[in-house]
Amino acid sequence: MSSDLGTGILQSNAQDKAHEVNIRSNPVIPAHSQDNIVHLGHSGDRVEILDKIHPQGDTHVWYKIRYITQQNIEGWVRNDVIQLDHTSLTPSPQSTLTVRTNTVFVRFPEDSSKLSDDDKFSVPVGTTYKLSTYRQENQYYHFTLTPGVLIKNKNTWYVFKDHVQIS
Repeated sequence: MSSDLGTGILQSNAQDKAHEVNIRSNPVIPAHSQDNIVHLGHSGDRVEILDKIHPQGDTHVWYKIRYITQQNIEGWVRNDVIQLDHTSLTPSPQSTLTVRTNTVFVRFPEDSSKLSDDDKFSVPVGTTYKLSTYRQENQYYHFTLTPGVLIKNKNTWYVFKDHVQIS
């Protein structure tokens, strides 16, 4: 499964939006609706989207998700309980990212100490990368490396914006 499908934010479909979000072991609500719940999420929880399907006969699209900071929590949610991150990256032909201080590239805009080793990569000062796209998100740059360039089999990363220069 690709982890480059993006991220999303869980949101309750209850009227007051304060209720929990059921995360299920498979993309179906069984007759006993509590039977396949593997975790109770909350509105505002940020997740990585691993896969997406539209089961035959179902009116909903289902997303396989994994918690960004709790890698062991994984399951399925319907499209009515997740807000997808549709923000697009700015094309950046000929843009170069230069590391100004030793830093860590991360797969998600989170403190690197909260991420698994697969979701972070240490980069020494002076390293440069050509970029395909980038955008600023709060204190981070979210960037995509040029086609064919991968770090840990991924080409989309975040970095603390004060640690790099994009020119």
